[in-house]
Amino acid sequence: MFKEKPGHWNGFELIDLQALLHQSTVKLDHDPHKPHRLSFFAIIIIQAGEVTHELDFQKYQLKAGDCLLVSRGQIHAFDESAHYQGHMAVFTEAFLLHYIAPATLQKISRLYNYHLNLSQCHCPQENTQFLENIQDAKASPTSFAGSDILAAYLTIYLLKLEQIKHLNVTTRSFDRKYEIFDAFKQKVEQDYPNSRNAKDYAQRLAVSYKYLNEACKAFTNKTAKNFIDDFVVLEAKRYLSSSALSIKEISFQCGFDEPTNFQKYFKKYTGNTPAQFRQIYA
Repeated sequence: MFKEKPGHWNGFELIDLQALLHQSTVKLDHDPHKPHRLSFFAIIIIQAGEVTHELDFQKYQLKAGDCLLVSRGQIHAFDESAHYQGHMAVFTEAFLLHYIAPATLQKISRLYNYHLNLSQCHCPQENTQFLENIQDAKASPTSFAGSDILAAYLTIYLLKLEQIKHLNVTTRSFDRKYEIFDAFKQKVEQDYPNSRNAKDYAQRLAVSYKYLNEACKAFTNKTAKNFIDDFVVLEAKRYLSSSALSIKEISFQCGFDEPTNFQKYFKKYTGNTPAQFRQIYA
């Protein structure tokens, strides 16, 4: 969906949802109403009406004044029967790393940690101000420092969302546990095909298995083992719904040497075989 094009700032774009959804699938290279995986970050801002939006196989009821944060790697789909009125801001990781200071990125990173269930936010004033700022910047007769200005507006907007979500907790125990949880989350996302053993991750993080469980439960109400299993199943669902890979290939991608073991594992946690789940999203 996101393409860097002449006339657009490198790594950031604001898209009108009505215009987007009325484009042909040929022009978009995909069907936005089918589950598709993002390689960038997005914020869907609803300005009028109500829609049901699917994100990682969960339904979100969005109304005017709501926004939905979609992280890189997540699967989402627009509701074909809904009338979307609003905008979607999309931006790459490279844009964030280049234009936003590391200390600020650390403050807003939890917004895009979808394991914390913070994707949806009702913030009409913040949405309006953000869109006005971006549109004013786009209308500027000069392109001088354009990306810097966009990044500044995006930073302010995300920091305000952070405040609304009451994430600015500063106790040392919170910070330490979140640091461990975030490191665990990143390692699982990178290494789950090689290990589904929570004790392996605790060892790599140089913490006890008990402490890793405490950190994980503090933010997800799941044990470390439950977190790993849930993520593996989520990744399998993402592959099944949005790729043309065979079930055998997906089983290998998810770290299973034998497709039969993958099928048993998947059915244990979802109640469906991989083929049955894929058929739902066919």
